[in-house]
Amino acid sequence: MNEKSVINQQLSTFSLLRELEKEQLDDFLTYCDYIKKEKNQHLFMQGDFMHSIYFLCKGKIKVYKIDGKGRELIVGIHTEGEMFPQDNFFVEKNHYLANAFVLEDVTLISISITHFEQLLEKYPRMSVALLKMIGKQIIDLQLRLEDKIFNTAEEQVINLLLRLSRNHAVTLSNDKILFLTPFQVKDLASMIGFSRETVSRIMAKFILKKLIEKDDKGRLILNPVLIKDFYQ
Repeated sequence: MNEKSVINQQLSTFSLLRELEKEQLDDFLTYCDYIKKEKNQHLFMQGDFMHSIYFLCKGKIKVYKIDGKGRELIVGIHTEGEMFPQDNFFVEKNHYLANAFVLEDVTLISISITHFEQLLEKYPRMSVALLKMIGKQIIDLQLRLEDKIFNTAEEQVINLLLRLSRNHAVTLSNDKILFLTPFQVKDLASMIGFSRETVSRIMAKFILKKLIEKDDKGRLILNPVLIKDFYQ
């Protein structure tokens, strides 16, 4: 099986396209382009004209913003099986709202905004799936806001790790949670809006209490039993 066939097969697993018939998926693919980007390159920059939606088949992308003081805020880390950006789609703007940086060599499928909108009209199931995706994103943003208002710094760091574990970790046989994606302290601080020193201090405290461990590759391991005790 050639690479294009493999990617076509992968594309059918994306939640947005999963319910399409084979003929409909083939139709979708006629409007797509295949892109490869090497590590440490930008796919697009904040403020660039927004021309395409991307489906990530392989690799890892960091989406981040820079504020007026030059500080970085990580909006999300995308891995294979995810579509992005979503935040632009329902706003009256024609520019990307963030930067997309390649963390690992990537293979992507891109489709122009114009063709994407046409296909949403043509295949209502895609529109329904997209609304569900956006709905999950809105709920996640609401939870983050509540987290920021009501919880302590320690609780916010734990909640961030638990959120990240949904897409970047696996559950081991002993019920502990192993992160397959490495996250540095500066990345976690950027995601949550804390200083690196604050997050480093909190992580050190969690490691001391064994809420968090590290394996021989330096990957984070969460202990859900002790985390549950932490909230009580």
